[in-house]
Order: sequence, then C-alpha cells, then structure tokens
Amino acid sequence: MMKKGFRMKGKTLKTLLFLTAAVMISALSLTAVYAGSAKVAVNTKETVKVNQVFTVYVKYSGTDLGTVSSVLKYDPDVLKHVSGGEEAGSTAVTLKNNIGGEDSFSFAVKFRAKKQGSTGLDVSTDSISDMQGQSLGTPVAYKTVDVSGVLKETAGAGDHSSREITRVLMISIAVTAVLLLIAIAIQNRKN
Repeated sequence: MMKKGFRMKGKTLKTLLFLTAAVMISALSLTAVYAGSAKVAVNTKETVKVNQVFTVYVKYSGTDLGTVSSVLKYDPDVLKHVSGGEEAGSTAVTLKNNIGGEDSFSFAVKFRAKKQGSTGLDVSTDSISDMQGQSLGTPVAYKTVDVSGVLKETAGAGDHSSREITRVLMISIAVTAVLLLIAIAIQNRKN
C-alpha cells in the first residue's frame, strides 16, 4: 500500500514559489549593500556674481567610511581657488581625508568668481574605502556654476547702514527727551 504524500494545489504552490523567490532576491540585495558603495554629490549655488566668494560642498556618503582621495576640477579662467583642499595645479583641488567610520563627510572648498561665464565642478574619486580597507568604488559628481554680473561693493552699504542706525538712534533720543519734558510739565501742573 502506498502512502499518500503531501500535495499542494496550484495556487498554493505558486504562492510558495513567489515567496521563495522574494526571500532569495532580498538576500541578494542585502549582500549587495554589505559589499558597500559610496556616493558623492556637489552642492553649491547655481549662480554667483563676479568677485563673489562662495563655498562648494563635496559630500561623500556611505557606510563606515574610512579614507577618501579625490579631485575637484574647475575652469581657472572663471574661478579662483581661495581655501579648502590642496591646490593641485591651477585647474584642480585635491581632497583627502581619513573620515574615521562616519556615514557621511563633506569637504568645504571656497572659490572666488573671477569673470562672467560658466564652469563645471567635476569631482572624480581616486579612491574611497571603508574602515576595513575595502574599496567603495570610484563615484563621480558634476555641477555647473554660472557667473554673471558684478557683485556690488559692500563697504558703502556698511557705512550707509551705520548712518541709518545713528539717525534712528538720534530720533529715538529726541522723542524720549520730548516725552520726558511732557511728563515733567504734567507733574509740575499737579503740584
């Protein structure tokens, strides 16, 4: 006599196969995340004025970031490197750091806009690794900055603001003096 085995009906079998496939895909996805990768982004103003100093942020993100070495390229006819990173010739800034296990890190690089025009800010990563020394890829990022017009001089605006504050202060003192005299006059009438 034959024993009857466990039999699944069509719909139950399809459901079980679907769930098995979903678990396997999830396991593969977790493996890909575990292998690690990093991302890089360039954040700054899209438009600046001639003579304006502005900051470019190069942000790396990932998991357990260790060390990073990258290059930020720009057009030296349009921008002048002011600070941040290490100047690598006249067309690039080198960005290097031991991040120390953080999940994100930003480099801040300052530029001064030299003349009207447009320039790309092109970040290429030479190497980035996690705290165990495993490579996290070589991410790249790009952003365009447009330089237009000329930044108005701010020295005159500061003087104007000081004069305006002094004028308002003098008016306030005069109004206070008048109110004080009125209060004294009212007090003298009562006596």
